[in-house]
Amino acid sequence: AFGAALTFDVVAPSHDIAVSNLDDINGNDIVVACNDANVRVLLHNVAPNAFFGAASYAVGAGGVAMSVALANLDGIKNDDIIVASTGADEIRIFLNDGNGVFPVAASQIIPTAAGRLTPQSVAAGDVSGDGFPDVVVGYTGSSNIGVLLNDGKGVVAAPFFLTPGVAPRAVRLADINNDGKLDILYTSNAGNSFGYFRNTGNNVFVHQGPFAIPQLVAVNPAPIGITAADINADGTADVIIAENAINRVDVFTTSCP
Repeated sequence: AFGAALTFDVVAPSHDIAVSNLDDINGNDIVVACNDANVRVLLHNVAPNAFFGAASYAVGAGGVAMSVALANLDGIKNDDIIVASTGADEIRIFLNDGNGVFPVAASQIIPTAAGRLTPQSVAAGDVSGDGFPDVVVGYTGSSNIGVLLNDGKGVVAAPFFLTPGVAPRAVRLADINNDGKLDILYTSNAGNSFGYFRNTGNNVFVHQGPFAIPQLVAVNPAPIGITAADINADGTADVIIAENAINRVDVFTTSCP
């Protein structure tokens, strides 16, 4: 059962949301990617079930904050904010001062490389195996996935690119084959498919897919969201996909040797 909803104003329509304790006070805080070129941070530091304001951090002129991820990129204290900004065609990183404040002077802007367009989705996790969380971006406009390696001090390198053959609408990280390494999952709205890049170590990723998503009805599924979790309790992560054009969620169970 759920209690009554708590409502908080974030000024503009929102596209994505992430949660983490950003200031070590009163539990988890909320970060919202908004349509007006801002991410907004609601700090849970007033009292239980109360959030302080909605501090705004701009993602660049003409940008739309489409996707947000949280990870401790600089290893100092508490998670930092990573935002995929369409329109501005950039990834923006806001480093946390440790108290839930993200000084503009500590931000990093990663513009898209030539021909790499429309960063639509972002995920963070240690794909390189060096103990530091990295950044993975789905570029819908150019049908690429970018991997940005983190130096452990909050500075990420220019991306190297993976080519799924379809435009990635969403990216997520999960260990699909139980080898202890994070793989890169994606789903494609236009391609009506999903797939993943198997992490073989040393920053080498082997493409698996794309796999067609069954229509079942005379409408393309148009998948827009993907995540992974062990649904059938067999110890292996399964893939769950949200469909935009039909009233359906697909679960693809995974088996590993």
